[in-house]
Amino acid sequence: MTNFARIIDHIAVDVSTDPQAHFHPQLASEFVAVPDQVSWGWRRDAAGHWQAPVPMPVQAESQPAEAS
Repeated sequence: MTNFARIIDHIAVDVSTDPQAHFHPQLASEFVAVPDQVSWGWRRDAAGHWQAPVPMPVQAESQPAEAS
């Protein structure tokens, strides 16, 4: 299955297997073929290699101090 993405600032912002069916024709014309594993948020480096986004670290919620 071929994958297509609309890329802005080297980041896949929209990904589809059939952009003509899923997007307005003006947007669909901006899609280019990308490797099958590329999905939303992936970044293309200067050499043309794709990298998955780095997950943001989860911060523990602070607990209110108990009154004594």
